Amino acid sequence: MELMNKMSCGVIYAAKLNHQANLYKSIANFMSKYTDTPIEYYDPKMLEKILFNAVAELLNHLTYPSSFWLEYCQWKNYPWEMDDFDAVCAALATIPVKNEKGEYINGFRPFDDFDL
Repeated sequence: MELMNKMSCGVIYAAKLNHQANLYKSIANFMSKYTDTPIEYYDPKMLEKILFNAVAELLNHLTYPSSFWLEYCQWKNYPWEMDDFDAVCAALATIPVKNEKGEYINGFRPFDDFDL
């Protein structure tokens, strides 16, 4: 099975886990550590581009990529009416990382590889 690149995988883990209690801060925190760049460098527009690039790579690894877009559309519409960034992050929460055997799927790799 082909894996996502480490940066894309880390960005998605940061969004899924949201350790900073703010999606932008969680992704900026990961990127700052991953690139050894000050966290202030990452403004919301840049973080949106980084997230959407990671999702594009994820879609290449999903067996059923339409399931991601259906989730996204549900979060985007009433009653939630989230913006694109938050709707993408909400949809990511539903993407499985492991199968029932405990094996990584959908291009993911072990979480231990990341310092979130």
